[in-house]
Amino acid sequence: MSAPMELTEDMIQDFESLYGITIRDLFESSIHGGFESCNLSDNQIETVLRRCEKTDPSRDVLDLLHPTQPSVSLSLYVINDATWRLMGKKETHSDRMLPMVTIPWFYWDEASRDKSGAVRYKETICNIQLDPDRLLLSAKGEGGDFCGIVSRSALKKSFSPWRVLIPEIPDSDSRSPNYEWARISLKVKYKDASCTLHPHPRKDLDYTYSESPKVFYDNGIEIATQGENVRLKVGKRPETSLAGNVLVLIGRPSKGVSDLGSVLGYHLWIHALYNRMSNP
Repeated sequence: MSAPMELTEDMIQDFESLYGITIRDLFESSIHGGFESCNLSDNQIETVLRRCEKTDPSRDVLDLLHPTQPSVSLSLYVINDATWRLMGKKETHSDRMLPMVTIPWFYWDEASRDKSGAVRYKETICNIQLDPDRLLLSAKGEGGDFCGIVSRSALKKSFSPWRVLIPEIPDSDSRSPNYEWARISLKVKYKDASCTLHPHPRKDLDYTYSESPKVFYDNGIEIATQGENVRLKVGKRPETSLAGNVLVLIGRPSKGVSDLGSVLGYHLWIHALYNRMSNP
């Protein structure tokens, strides 16, 4: 389990201003005599979530606290014989699975400062919804669609969300994963899914074209299920079910986030999401 979240007086103040929900009184024992910071316990998280629900009962707390700026990130891993054969074309770490889709979009660029060449596209919105009646998680956003391992010379072109698909050419130089920009729609039946809060990094996953494993570990969840419980739609292609073992990682980068209220709001949101999915 990652370290508990540190709660500060500034964070409480920013949260109350951002969401219009008073929570200061819930921490009077900590504030009395001079409050600087404390670790937010699971019981306190549940108490704040109940306060959010009572303050605005007309809105679901997952909608109320849904993060937007920055949004959440999502990485979908599909593990089966076919995807492992694709990984066999990688120049390095063929024993690590790349994500099949991500939100936002990560792609290779020779101008990247990262030695891998991976670049994170500008911020996009990933909308997460739960349907408690159908026990269904839905995710929509703009991101990257894995389109194979190709020669880097095929990727040395200007990237744009509107560019046409680059055909694979004979391998005449180094190769890299090719991720195409696409509109992503994902549906996961979570009744039989296994959910993990603060998932540990896995040695069989490749996070190069994804948010780092630290993002998911610090404040994210992992949803593990069978492909038959997951349906994916990419661009204009028909929606289809998946095969094999499926992992969905959801998290939010904290680097550069100055709004402490939204940091607390996201922390509450991811716990509420985990609780709902773990106890359908």
